[in-house]
Amino acid sequence: MKDELALSGVHTHLYEPLKLLVDCASLGMTGKETAEYLRHKNIECEFADSYDLVLMITPQNTNADFARIQEALTELPGKKPALIRDFPVMPKPERVCRIREAILAPSVRIPVEEASGCVCASPSVSCPPAVPVAISGERLTDKILSVMKWYGINDIDVIAR
Repeated sequence: MKDELALSGVHTHLYEPLKLLVDCASLGMTGKETAEYLRHKNIECEFADSYDLVLMITPQNTNADFARIQEALTELPGKKPALIRDFPVMPKPERVCRIREAILAPSVRIPVEEASGCVCASPSVSCPPAVPVAISGERLTDKILSVMKWYGINDIDVIAR
């Protein structure tokens, strides 16, 4: 299916045999836009971000499922010029306390917009497994929080003040 998708202009990344990682940016669409389009076709993706989406393949998938996925991806509406992949720069965080201390401290979950200056109690990631933008015990700066928002992280656990 990956080879046939490539022939129709849908590029995939060849990372894992049981995942279909679609390069939506090359089609001029975000992964989230593509996921929404697929959802209307009764296809639910595992993960979507600004550039890609991931579909998980299982032993329960049938040939009809693969045909439906392939048809939906090759008929994507409005293929546009490719999006430029512009990833945010990961800022160097300031360590305020040890990880253990931060994890065991009383904490609250707050919106990312309200977390500037707070200390991360427990890291948040957009889709595990992933590398957190900040880990327990690090101060959350505006730059760190803007990276979290870019990755779709909306809430974070911080040490209670």
